[in-house]
This record gives sequence, structure tokens and C-alpha cells, in this order.
Amino acid sequence: MTADVIAVMLFGFSGAFSSSVVEQTAQSVQANSPTAVHWRHDYNSARKEAEAKGLPILLNFYRDRCAFCTKMDDTTYRDPKVLAVLKTRFISLKIDGDRDRKLADLLGISQYPTVLLAGADCKIVDTMIGYMEVPQFLQRLEHVLRATNEVTEAPPAKIGQIIIKGNEWTQDKVILKTISLKPGQPLLYPDLKLAERNLARLGIFQVDKDKGIRPTVTILESDSDCKDILVQVQEVPTGSLKLGAGINSNGQLVVSMTLEERNFDPTRLPTCLADIREGRVFRGGGKKLRVDVFRITAPGSLTVMRWYLK
Repeated sequence: MTADVIAVMLFGFSGAFSSSVVEQTAQSVQANSPTAVHWRHDYNSARKEAEAKGLPILLNFYRDRCAFCTKMDDTTYRDPKVLAVLKTRFISLKIDGDRDRKLADLLGISQYPTVLLAGADCKIVDTMIGYMEVPQFLQRLEHVLRATNEVTEAPPAKIGQIIIKGNEWTQDKVILKTISLKPGQPLLYPDLKLAERNLARLGIFQVDKDKGIRPTVTILESDSDCKDILVQVQEVPTGSLKLGAGINSNGQLVVSMTLEERNFDPTRLPTCLADIREGRVFRGGGKKLRVDVFRITAPGSLTVMRWYLK
């Protein structure tokens, strides 16, 4: 699979949807109800089939040894109504996220199972992450069927304002440069996931996969064609001081000190003692500073200092 086969655009929809389309479809095929989902495994073929038939696509990203992926296969994907709707109203594609890592990374797939629902034109309409029970799953399918039938000709959504929260020390401009999102540009789902990964890689915001804590970039839904973006981060300590001592091969005592700051700002000078006490001094610029000091003692003494800033 190649990157150019994915034309991804995120749309936001709101409101309650009845299950009429789902119910009618399930009833119409009840006599010949399928017993398993007809999964496709090649994206190019599935895309051509969707375009030819004018049907939306369901992309089911899974991985081996994923408990909730297996649970979805054994429950939700075996429900008669789900099977009926997927058989007649969707092109269903099952993708191993480990084997097709390039596509998974492009679409920002980091949790399994993840289901992307797209129109026949490959534009993403909805995203489901994690296990989904039958009623909620059918409601989302209904949502997509209505959206692709009624709103596929809507103009692409664009980014409105970018709102940043949680950055007590880090400057907004550091975050904006990292996420590479600007007001007025097309609102693309992969760009949001890439922005989250770039923020996590900085090493200055909290990331705890076990607790589900990480920088997030989400859409604030509205009826406007311009959707505001909310960026939420949690600051973590970014400075460290290491002291050490040892004997070198000449029998001399060597004392060392290493000072590191991963979020250095040379322009943020202290204005009061509280700035120093609370760690606000020289912090928030997104730069990395390291200072190493070595002192070799008698016989003779020598002090060496080196530093770098990037």
C-alpha cells in the first residue's frame, strides 16, 4: 500500500440518528443472513470496489494477541444485524497494523482495535477506538451511512483557532512550531495524530501509556466550516543535576557535575525568588542545554567545562 492511495479528511457531525437504515438493511437480508464478515485484505482492490459500487469503506485495524480485537471478532462482528449491514452497505477491509506499519503510521493508528469509516472517495467520516458493543457500533454505522449519503459534497473543513492548555512554562510558539498546524489550512486527521506524536517526542510533556496520559490534539465540534483545535499538555520536570566522583587511571580523583535542561529558554531570567524555587527560570523555550564540569585533583589540578545548546 502506498501513501497516495489515502485521501483523508476529517468531518465532524452531531445530532441523534435513528436506526432506520440499519434496521431496514438487516430485515431485507435476514433470510440469507451471512455468518461472517466478508473481509478484504488489499486496500487498492477495496478502494476500487468501493468507487465502483459507491459504497463506504470500513477499515478495521487489528493486531495479533489483541484481546479486544478478538472480542470484537467474536461478538460485534458476529451479530446478525452488523453482518447484514456490512454485507450490503459497506466494503469491509481488515488490516494487520503490525504487518502494514506504513499505513498504520500514516493514519496515526496507535491503539487496537481502531476502525476507520470512510466514504467511497476515501475521506474519513468517523473513527472508533477500542472495543465497541453492538448497539453503539450500529449507531456509528448509521451515522456514516447518513453522512456519506447527505454530506459528501460539503466543502472540506478547515482549522480555525488553535487553543493551547496546560503549558504552564512552555511557550505557545514552541508548541505551535512542533504541531505544524495553522489556522485556515485543511483539517486532516493524520495531521492531528502526527502533531500528538511530535509533542510526545519532545520529552517535556507527560506521557504514560499505561494511564492513557499524553499530549492530545482534538477538534472542538461546531457547525462552522472552520473547526477550532484544542491542544492539551501536562508539563513535567525537565531539568536534572548529576554529581559523580571516581579515580582515573593515574590515581587522580575526578569530580564531575552534569546539568541538563530539556526545555531551556536563555531569555527567561529570574524576577523573584519564587521563580527560582518553582523552577521557572531559564525554562520554556524548547531548547536543550547540557553543561559538563570535570575537576581533576592532586597531584596537580585541572577543571574542564563543556556545554552545548540546540
